[in-house]
Amino acid sequence: AAASESDERGVTMSTDSYCFKLGDFECVSLSDGSLDYPLENFFSDVPIDHIQEALRQRDLPIDYITTPYTYLYVDTGQHRALVDMGAGDLGPRTGRLLESMRAAGIDPVEIDTVLITHAHPDHIGGTLDDTGTPVYPNAYYYIWQEEWDFWFSEEAFNKTPEMFVTVARKNLEPIQDRVSLVDQESEVLPGVGVIPAPGHTPGHVVVSFSSDEEQLLYIGDTVLYPLH
Repeated sequence: AAASESDERGVTMSTDSYCFKLGDFECVSLSDGSLDYPLENFFSDVPIDHIQEALRQRDLPIDYITTPYTYLYVDTGQHRALVDMGAGDLGPRTGRLLESMRAAGIDPVEIDTVLITHAHPDHIGGTLDDTGTPVYPNAYYYIWQEEWDFWFSEEAFNKTPEMFVTVARKNLEPIQDRVSLVDQESEVLPGVGVIPAPGHTPGHVVVSFSSDEEQLLYIGDTVLYPLH
């Protein structure tokens, strides 16, 4: 099991997960690893020297951006929900989500709901196992209607890298009979809502969790990096 400790708020932490309460909900932020990106992928309209100076001031590497991949598990008492499914084998340090789950005592078979913020490879790359079988066999999936339609359109090839389209279709098609397409801001489960936030992709969403007058917003890639 992963080493863990509690901070002054009673939040349990480990190298693979971060457990906390939201009202009556039990929440776990889970690591899937990390990936390095070129600076221009994150700051397309900022001079490189400005970016490097900001990174240098924070004692960070100045020739790339490291993004930790983390995803959220929430036990509402009625449902066990996961937001996004990790990157799978996208990079040499990705694909640790199931390992993190097991270290946190979470059984993927018990997850009954998966909420997809958007269908980029680092958010749906962990949908299937090595045999092409869904990793979460008892889950129903929620994704925005426009997001689903985009990745199965010819337009997707003109606006995104072909690999993105291939990965989206490969991972979404096997679960299509268990997918609910959402087309308006709504509560999809008690205390769990979907809010449209297009821009990063045509159908990107924010997922909201509310319990006992507390609210958490899982913003996905609405904001990519703290310096933004």
